[in-house]
Amino acid sequence: MLYNSLLDEKVPFFPSAGPHSRQVTWYTCGPTVYDSSHMGHARTYVTFDIARRVLEDYFGYNVSFVMNVTDVDDKIIMRARRNYLLAQYISSGKSLQEVLAFAEEAVEWCIVRQKAKHDAALNAIDALKSTSTAAASSNSTPSAAAAADSHSHAEPATGSSSSASAQEKSRSAAQGRKAAELETQAQGEAFKLERIHTARVKLAALKAETPSGTASSSSSSSTPPVIEIAGDFMADLLDQRLGSGVVEPSIYRAHAAKFEAEFFDDMDALGCRRPDVTTRVSEYMDEIVSYVSGIITNGMAYEANGSVYFDTNSFRACGHTYAKLKPWAVGNAALASEGEANFETREKRGPADFALWKAAKPGEPSWDSPGCQQWVNYFLHAGHLSIEGLKMSKSLKNFISIKDALKTYSPRQLRLMMALQPWFRPMVYGDSARTEMRAKEAMLKNFFQNVEVAVRDAPAGASAKWQLEEMLLNDKIQSTQTAVHAALLDSINTAGALDAVSDLIKAVNKYLSTKEALLASASHSAPSSPTATAAAAAAAGSSEPVAHSNGDGASPAAAQQQQQQQAVSPVQPLLLKKASAFVTRVLSVMGIVDGPTDRLGFSDHASESTSGQGASSSAPGGTAHLTAILNAFSGFRDEVRGLGKGKVVDGKEVMLACDSVRDKVLPELGVRLEDRSDGKAIWKLDDPEVLREEAAERARAAAEASRKKLASSRDLKAKELEKLSKLAALPSVQTAMGDKYSKFDAVSGLPTHDKDGAALEGKAADKAAKEHEKALKVREPLARRLAEEPQALELLAAEVEALTAQLAALTTQ
Repeated sequence: MLYNSLLDEKVPFFPSAGPHSRQVTWYTCGPTVYDSSHMGHARTYVTFDIARRVLEDYFGYNVSFVMNVTDVDDKIIMRARRNYLLAQYISSGKSLQEVLAFAEEAVEWCIVRQKAKHDAALNAIDALKSTSTAAASSNSTPSAAAAADSHSHAEPATGSSSSASAQEKSRSAAQGRKAAELETQAQGEAFKLERIHTARVKLAALKAETPSGTASSSSSSSTPPVIEIAGDFMADLLDQRLGSGVVEPSIYRAHAAKFEAEFFDDMDALGCRRPDVTTRVSEYMDEIVSYVSGIITNGMAYEANGSVYFDTNSFRACGHTYAKLKPWAVGNAALASEGEANFETREKRGPADFALWKAAKPGEPSWDSPGCQQWVNYFLHAGHLSIEGLKMSKSLKNFISIKDALKTYSPRQLRLMMALQPWFRPMVYGDSARTEMRAKEAMLKNFFQNVEVAVRDAPAGASAKWQLEEMLLNDKIQSTQTAVHAALLDSINTAGALDAVSDLIKAVNKYLSTKEALLASASHSAPSSPTATAAAAAAAGSSEPVAHSNGDGASPAAAQQQQQQQAVSPVQPLLLKKASAFVTRVLSVMGIVDGPTDRLGFSDHASESTSGQGASSSAPGGTAHLTAILNAFSGFRDEVRGLGKGKVVDGKEVMLACDSVRDKVLPELGVRLEDRSDGKAIWKLDDPEVLREEAAERARAAAEASRKKLASSRDLKAKELEKLSKLAALPSVQTAMGDKYSKFDAVSGLPTHDKDGAALEGKAADKAAKEHEKALKVREPLARRLAEEPQALELLAAEVEALTAQLAALTTQ
């Protein structure tokens, strides 16, 4: 089954030559090469490259892949002309003040023009709402005739009612999609308007910073900020005024050629297979003229003032359906394609008619111009990529170029991100998609590394007998193969296929952990050696005989131990290889990892891979790589031997040396060394840059933990200092009690007379004693600290100051 965008549903897929044919002809709409490719293009072409690979490498179809390149188009003409005119203006020797003035004029001109477009978009929404309200009102008030008709029939017309209901739902759905598109378009126009207003504010700020009377030329260092802020708008106004004078054809062809080459470079970087055939519009003008002439002859097109328009009314009159993909947009100028919207004319017979051939305006390249059998069985349309709620597009200037994206993500990561999304659904380029991709990549990388370690460490000659764990894992491999096949049959559901692969990886991880636990349990429960058993018995004073070895050298205890260990077989490397080989195959048919068809026959994999990285001695396994690892090992040995030659071997220094080779030396060589609980380390090969990032993250986490610990210590000591300082500020006990008592015992300090001089006796004396004890208890922490260290307050204050300085130093790093 394959989702057909023309029908908005999944349909059975058969090659045009019949269900038994393996030949598939695929024509894909290539780029309009007027600017750099962005992630929206990556979404389309990586998505279709994945689909093509699945058809070729998984299902075994022979795909003849044709891609057109639109190198003649209004966008190319305008962009080339505007870039040329702006470059001419910049090199014309204008003063900075002149450039600023023209930039302001251009921005104001663009604001007026863009505001008109925004208002038109809002008016289109209002018009649709009014139409919908009127239709709803009409439907809710049946006419008298309809009411009379409803009473004249004894039996309800169920079929007609159901059909009418379905039609109404269809109309309602179409209206909803039309309203959604108009809303999105209005948001886009508002975004563009806001961008121009932002440029206006920035220009005003720049002008305020520029001394009046500046006479420097436009080649000065002050001009680039003006161009950066308002260059697009200046180019628009220059084109409006001078565009008709740009008549050199090479300007347009050079512009298109530049971005065509850049597009294919980007596709190569993303690992997309090149098309089998590339068709440039400029190279097929004769065929296009002939084709358009045929449409005119068939009565489906007409000529008007040098342009040729497709006659949508005539097309419908012949029984065809027009605008299958967007029927709700028919006749709506607001939803016209961007190219048609830029081609304003009153020559069309119908509002939905569109140009097949446009008459050349002054300053545009031109060719001599002309004065249905179905040829597409399946129409595939990739879902748009959006960012911050808007479709990513060049016209909105909200795009991320492929080159910029590849500075942050690898081609594999971007491809994996696309493969995790349904190809025909809209996709949001945001944190959620990126987080899902990173988690999936980490799962896959860990899976292959764990399998590699398990296979590498499998004991030679060990039992190959399958047990329950192997049976379960084999069943999971087979069920995953079935699930992946079903997913790819279901309109090339790569996300579903990868979900099935994830389930298999979880099963493999469970298998490995179960085997490890069983083997550890068997090892721990095994009886002690004969020597140890004898020693234990002797120490306990036992008179029981100790088992000795039999004739073949094995004691009964040793035989029992061997039997227990044989009861649990080790991991089965062939089964693990089977699982990892299938996961690799799935990834290779999506182009996430290189497959057999990504290199020429009899060629080295590293030198011919789609990643573009040629084989070198520094690659894993290469001579330089091996030399570096041996040098690292030799250096580590020298360091340990040096420690051993000392009079006293410091175990801490040896451990530090071990940690250093693990954390600093090997990562730079692309080797990950992981310590295990059994005391044995395992090694895995990885990208040095990934290992550096992980080390940097660990360092950041350690620094943050150290900072928090330091801050906590400082805060505790600061609180203690504050508490003790408050106690030190208290008056002496006798001074504090002086308002109630006049005399105190010289030895004990207890009050002896009240404030009037009368001696304290009985309850009064007891009360005074309690008050005295309470006052002493309040001051006891300070007294105790001063008894231990007379300078305690000064030392504590110095310690708080030192900790505060250390924290400040950490914060500025």
